Amino acid sequence: MRKRVVSLFLALVMVLSVVVSFPLVLSASNGIQEKINTIKSVYPTGSYFTVSGGACPSSNHDVIDGNWCSGCYLPKIPARGGLPSDSSVSHVADTCCGFANYVYYCIYGHNTTSQTQIKNSPVYGDLVYTGSHWFIYLSEDNTNYYVYDANGYNGAKNKVNYNGYYPKSAVTALKVYHATNYDAINGTHTHSYSVLNVVSPTCTAQGYTVYKFSSCGNTYNSNYISAIGHKWNSGEIISSAGCTTQGVKKYTCITCGTTYTEALSANGHTATIDAGNPATCTETGLTEGSHCSVCGAVIIAQEVIPALEHDYEITVNSEPTYVSGANVTYICTYTCSVCGETYVDDYVPASHTWRTAQIITPATYTTYGMGYHQCSVCSKGEVFTIDTLGHDLVTDSKDATCTTAGYVNKSCARCDYIENTVIPATGHSYGDWNCHRSGMYH
Repeated sequence: MRKRVVSLFLALVMVLSVVVSFPLVLSASNGIQEKINTIKSVYPTGSYFTVSGGACPSSNHDVIDGNWCSGCYLPKIPARGGLPSDSSVSHVADTCCGFANYVYYCIYGHNTTSQTQIKNSPVYGDLVYTGSHWFIYLSEDNTNYYVYDANGYNGAKNKVNYNGYYPKSAVTALKVYHATNYDAINGTHTHSYSVLNVVSPTCTAQGYTVYKFSSCGNTYNSNYISAIGHKWNSGEIISSAGCTTQGVKKYTCITCGTTYTEALSANGHTATIDAGNPATCTETGLTEGSHCSVCGAVIIAQEVIPALEHDYEITVNSEPTYVSGANVTYICTYTCSVCGETYVDDYVPASHTWRTAQIITPATYTTYGMGYHQCSVCSKGEVFTIDTLGHDLVTDSKDATCTTAGYVNKSCARCDYIENTVIPATGHSYGDWNCHRSGMYH
């Protein structure tokens, strides 16, 4: 679609370049344009319209009438390059807006208070007020006015700019000042023109036609075409995204080759289960885990389960063989209750497992008894001694004194057994001799 538009545009321009060569009443002809060129030679782009010719001070020092900085006060601007310096140049005191009025005065020889018409649309060399800014009109397109001004749109204070732009969207109240002596100054006359050059629109810049006047060689631009904008391809992967790292995708304009890149999100891991296996009596096991099937990274690590060890149950296969004393040897089968593994070996029990004993002679309080028991594993029988029951003594006692004996009497609560013990009197224990008038005593 873009190629079709551009082709039609070029075809139209070629027809115009051949056919169009006729008289035109030109607004921007020699008179006004030459005056603006003269002013531009004194105040080119980047110069400063101030008293000193340098940048305007950032603060209001040397204030005049409580409002205007003397460094920017218009009547103080000196004559430069043959241009006038006169307090009647403009009724605007501050040069931030006064530059456009100054240029207007230099072109037409008067300010806007006289010999001026108010119009709705500007022509080359008109003074324009937008509601917040002043400039000398040069040309325009659908979006912007192209102007000669100072302190312009996004510009520094009092800094001059030729053919700068002012957005039409920023205009709040357009007012056009057109000099009544415009034609006399301009010297209106007829020109014939032809197409000098055709600039095609690009992705980011307008297209336009450059026209040249045959009589004076001046040029101007017209027939603007909006920028066509980028047309991006579907993109190509420069680096693929990984599980944890971003990738990069590059897009290219198929018209101009401009590129840009965007990040591709990391894919994240793709988990695959690593099956676990239980431990046995002889081998270790593993818990269940997982890993990424793409990059191999471990997501959940498997852990070792210790071997369980055998838990044998014993089956006696033969009659016992007595070795010595209570020690007995058997031929037995050992069977693991966990895994079922078996083997045959000798079994020597640590001690007998006795059945309930039989009492042959009961024990008394003073005599031993006798019993008999038999092993439930090997059937060995054995007679054993039963300890005496012992007395259940009840004690009655009295402490001895200096002159009387004491005692400890014990009697069994179960029988007639008695133990009597006498504690002798302790006797006196005298201290040192003491003298007394009635006699001596211990």
